[in-house]
Amino acid sequence: MPASSTLQQAEQQGHGTVNFTVMAVSGSDLTAEGIPAPIDVSPAAVNAAQLATQAAGIVQMPTFSAFRPMTATQAAAIKASNSAAPDSAATPNIIPPYTWQAYDPEYNDTTRIGEVHVANTPGLSDTFEFRYQNDETITFGYSAIATASWSEGGTMSLTNSLNANGGHKFGQGAVDYADTTYYYQRYHDYIGECPANYEILAVGSAATVNPGTNTPGVNPYGGCENDKYGIPFAGGGSWDYDAGKAYDYSGIATVFGFTFGGSDGFSSDVEHDHSAAAGAATTWLCGSPGDEVTNSPIVYNTTG
Repeated sequence: MPASSTLQQAEQQGHGTVNFTVMAVSGSDLTAEGIPAPIDVSPAAVNAAQLATQAAGIVQMPTFSAFRPMTATQAAAIKASNSAAPDSAATPNIIPPYTWQAYDPEYNDTTRIGEVHVANTPGLSDTFEFRYQNDETITFGYSAIATASWSEGGTMSLTNSLNANGGHKFGQGAVDYADTTYYYQRYHDYIGECPANYEILAVGSAATVNPGTNTPGVNPYGGCENDKYGIPFAGGGSWDYDAGKAYDYSGIATVFGFTFGGSDGFSSDVEHDHSAAAGAATTWLCGSPGDEVTNSPIVYNTTG
């Protein structure tokens, strides 16, 4: 695809990743799928899959959703386009080029980015830190009608979208999700003067951290001492953790009627900072089942 102002605008909106919508049309039915393509992302803050896609210039096509009837607006736009360009009449029902435009103001919403587990031990705490180096990934929604049900169209990266560091100190006995504020924008594409399709994208994050409203599950081992990878954590010490993998959440936020899924890659900075006051009882740290605590998306802290 040649360089253009439209491509540059899409790249800026996606923070280095352009989110294409590929449509397949059969008669009066259509299907579409969102496909992210990393165009200009920083090697220092991007995941391996993005780098490979960017280097090869090849984007893997996902499985398309089932066909559904076209709206009257879409069918009329296609008919008008084919009438205006006789050469295209030989291949009817091909969606002509379109441009994405913002639809309504941005909307901000609390979005889940992780979870914190602190044993019920006096003097124990965990500071969850959220920094701009993180490689955030979030699904985006697609719909043929603004008021219709939204479907998951693909995933996009928010690499380098943050401009601040944030954190929150969770004290004794805290078992909470860590939340932040994301900014979401709804877009619609135009074929001529007719709106045709709609997308919802996450366009940035405030990088603040707050306790979530719900409680995550407890340690699946019942206690970290039962985990062969568990490690003791004595009073008077500290333990910083730079997570090596992401944890995916199926419902991190619901915006404009669409439920997002997403993850935070925790790719290049300390995210958990456990601290125990002098004299505090020894507790145990461990990770998700089968993971060493230094390579786990979730860190548990228990009294035994």
